Amino acid sequence: MQYDYEEVAADLWQLASEQRLKIMLKLLEKNSNVTTTAKDLDSTVAELYRNFEKLMKSDLIYKDSKGSYNLTTYGRAVCDCIPSFAFLSRNKKYFNSHGFGDLPKKFIQSIGLLESGEYQKGYVKVMQHWKEIVENANEYIYDILHEEPLELVKPIVGKAKNGVMINSIFTSTTVIPPGRKELVNKTEIRKLIADGMIQRKMNDVKVAVILNEKEACIIFPKDDGETDMSSMFYGTDPEFHQWCLDYFKDCWNSSQPFQESKLQEK
Repeated sequence: MQYDYEEVAADLWQLASEQRLKIMLKLLEKNSNVTTTAKDLDSTVAELYRNFEKLMKSDLIYKDSKGSYNLTTYGRAVCDCIPSFAFLSRNKKYFNSHGFGDLPKKFIQSIGLLESGEYQKGYVKVMQHWKEIVENANEYIYDILHEEPLELVKPIVGKAKNGVMINSIFTSTTVIPPGRKELVNKTEIRKLIADGMIQRKMNDVKVAVILNEKEACIIFPKDDGETDMSSMFYGTDPEFHQWCLDYFKDCWNSSQPFQESKLQEK
């Protein structure tokens, strides 16, 4: 199927203006008029009026019977897409060397929900956030592990003993440290697995997450598919957290039974 992108290009041209984008985002908060918006944006009425007219011609906004400007349904939908552009634009240098791996399209299309995430660089920072997520968990810890740090095994087991649900997805290439298998084979851990407090599955997905009920981290793979444990995005915003939670559940539901024999110590 062929599409005519002439009208799309024309609308994108209208959006290629910081002030027009600011107008739309202000109208997303509440309906307004030119004078009020000019004060909010510290601009002149004449300049704002010209941009309001351009947005109206593109059917992105309209004026109601009371003289206030409103977003059209189309304009509101366009505003919902802006966070995706913002997230990708702000992190375009990062994505010059990282990719989405096998991330399902529905999660790429909603990538703007990660816009509030804080970029963290450095293995020490990454591991500190992982530890904090484990320490702060009161209900659950969900994770997709491409590398299982030995120093997190005991704290996670401690959480499980206190009633925190642990759901972990391993890949066939997950890096596990020496001594981990002996630790997992201890009686108390086997009992937690038997009781369902620790549940494990396998799925060769490329994007990794770790989250509790309030905060989350996401790690995208490098362009060669390798996991980059030295950088990630961290967030506590509900939308950021929900995106990570939905992604984990999607992976969990498509995962296979766990097979300890597939893991190799490195």
